[in-house]
Amino acid sequence: MVSYEFSSVDVVLVCRAVGLVGVSIYVLGFFALCTGRLSCSTPTYFLLTGSAASCVMVSLFVDFNLSAALIQAFYIVMSLGGAVKRWRQLGSRRLPSVEVTSTHVAASERPTFVSERRRQASPARLQ
Repeated sequence: MVSYEFSSVDVVLVCRAVGLVGVSIYVLGFFALCTGRLSCSTPTYFLLTGSAASCVMVSLFVDFNLSAALIQAFYIVMSLGGAVKRWRQLGSRRLPSVEVTSTHVAASERPTFVSERRRQASPARLQ
């Protein structure tokens, strides 16, 4: 087992403070998720979870606990994987294409999307 010995009290306090910041990030992220201000389908959720786990992992350098370290390592790995997956999904989505039928569009008119034209052309699908 690896044992670190810190001679300076300041380092211990900084590590513990970083751990408390991680706990507050966990709590704020969970609060935002529960209140609907954050969605678990965005990379931001995974980045918050990963940064919180990293901060708590820093605090484990001074007060080591194997179970807590394994959980935080799991959160870090899964958060990175989730964020990468969400970024790829966001990158693969394309904006809907717009057909421009004239050079002048009145202010009250909005552009017609291709998907809307398909729905309008096929009323049997709506029944």
